[in-house]
Amino acid sequence: MTFDSNYPNDEFFCAVLSGKLLTLEPYSEDRDFYKIADLLSDARVTEPMGIPVPNPYIPQLNIAKKERMESSDSGDWTIFLNENKEDEQKIFAGETGIANWNPEARIVEIFTAIHPDFYGKGFGREATAILIKHIFSHDPIVKIRTQALETNMASIKMALKLGFRESGRRFVGPDPGRGFIGGIAVIMDLISHNFIVPK
Repeated sequence: MTFDSNYPNDEFFCAVLSGKLLTLEPYSEDRDFYKIADLLSDARVTEPMGIPVPNPYIPQLNIAKKERMESSDSGDWTIFLNENKEDEQKIFAGETGIANWNPEARIVEIFTAIHPDFYGKGFGREATAILIKHIFSHDPIVKIRTQALETNMASIKMALKLGFRESGRRFVGPDPGRGFIGGIAVIMDLISHNFIVPK
């Protein structure tokens, strides 16, 4: 399946994706915005991202989400992670999605943020794997990328377990407005034949 201008069609973004632990559903502002705002206001979530003291930035986050969802060419996609329960009740467990879609280079950059209540249960790895499988099932993507500060060993180890390989490092300067302290980011890339599907 190919896309005009190397961007996916609406079917790609509206898909509901399921795994053993999780269902990934498209972002809905009315239903989901404040859940994500709370998630990104928790220092346990933001400290590994280089924001040890998260600022209350709900208005800015709302604007950013709207811009991403309404952009005709950003390729950004935000989805929720939900725990699958036997009674079909879904519990918010974080978000994963696309941070950047580069149609010229045919590279997609992805991210995952898990709620601390679900740390150590394999949710981040499965959520990331579900999204990777979905992306690689659609042409013309040749590479998936993720980045993490070199101090964020949990994210780096998870990426390596999925088959990502380090492709470089770069200095990211501080951003006091966001509370970001800066640091060295590890860039990790994945090509389809290196993808390791979690068991």
